[in-house]
Amino acid sequence: MNILLLSPLYHPYVGGAETHTRLLAEGLVALRHDVSVITDRGYADQPRTQTHHGVRIARTTAFGFPDPRSRESVRWEVGLLDLLPDIKDCLDVLVGQITGSFDVVHAQGQGAFLFGAVVAGDLDVPLVVTSHETLPFDDKMGRSRSAVLHEFSAIDKVVAGSDFFVKQALASGVHPDKIALVPYGVESPEQAAAPVDLPAATSREPLRIASVGRFKPRKNQLALVDAVHRLRDEGMDVRCSLVGRYDASSRSYYEEVRTAIAENNLTDHVRIFSELDDRERARVLSDSHLAVQPARHEGFGLAALETVLAGRITVATPNEGHQETFGRTSPFLTDGFSGASLATKIRDVVTHSHKYTAELTRTRELFARRNSVQRSASGTAAVYQESVSRRKRTSPIHPHQ
Repeated sequence: MNILLLSPLYHPYVGGAETHTRLLAEGLVALRHDVSVITDRGYADQPRTQTHHGVRIARTTAFGFPDPRSRESVRWEVGLLDLLPDIKDCLDVLVGQITGSFDVVHAQGQGAFLFGAVVAGDLDVPLVVTSHETLPFDDKMGRSRSAVLHEFSAIDKVVAGSDFFVKQALASGVHPDKIALVPYGVESPEQAAAPVDLPAATSREPLRIASVGRFKPRKNQLALVDAVHRLRDEGMDVRCSLVGRYDASSRSYYEEVRTAIAENNLTDHVRIFSELDDRERARVLSDSHLAVQPARHEGFGLAALETVLAGRITVATPNEGHQETFGRTSPFLTDGFSGASLATKIRDVVTHSHKYTAELTRTRELFARRNSVQRSASGTAAVYQESVSRRKRTSPIHPHQ
């Protein structure tokens, strides 16, 4: 199949939604599908078009008002619709590079639903959508927005990557028959890393912790800073690496975390790495004994799965996504979201490391089996094929046949 993904965020952005979309695209290529992506040119040094790991990418340019005082345009139309000509230019480039025509459009994230509906209509192909927003109902008019976007008649199927997102789709008014649960895929290392020995609580070797996630309030990095402060007050030598950017996130929260680090005299003990690529991020993780994912809310918790698959015991807060992913009774889950809860669990992991190492082996095997990229790509491709076949049955005369 010729598959077109529309995604506001994609490579080189790093985060849950864009990583899932990239892995899905590359997994589909591995299954011998032809995959193209239209995304944003968020970094000025990125080429307008390129092929990355077998996936064709076309990037829209930044858009907006050249002069906010200008009266030459209808401002509402610019804000809502001015991206469409840019998307059309990208589409024309991609159409010229593929053999035949596109078979299906998959919009990634609610920000792509409207454009996906327009593009699918223009191509006269089925539209599949996936929401990656963890808390869309918390936005102003977010519940209504979510319902309206999911009600587009062009949408053939809603693919949900976890039970959390199935519930979200149902709450947005989607009929159960229109939802397909296809668990998110996570990249496993070619060779599983052996679990590292944790230093004893009385050891002179520092306990090195890594935490991966964008800087935004729901990611709750402030609680981890507090946990490090508490553990150090108890005499435990702890070093923590916070790996994440604030693009498409919250610069103000990033500054708040930096302030908390300084005010607690942790500048030499908690470091922020905000501009790491995938390889550099993996190196920081490999240099760590332990991973901690302190988020208050997750729809899935991709980073926690990645750290487990990388062979690191992962302390995770009991948000809905982590409970679904790890299991509600997993010993990796803390009993709350505070710094005190994180510190208690970290202390227990250090004290009873053999128990947690055994649990890590079991959990890693589960994730590798249940959340493989191949399984996710195959399941999604099956949804595409079902949508294409259904469209052919209901449209005897199809312009692309």
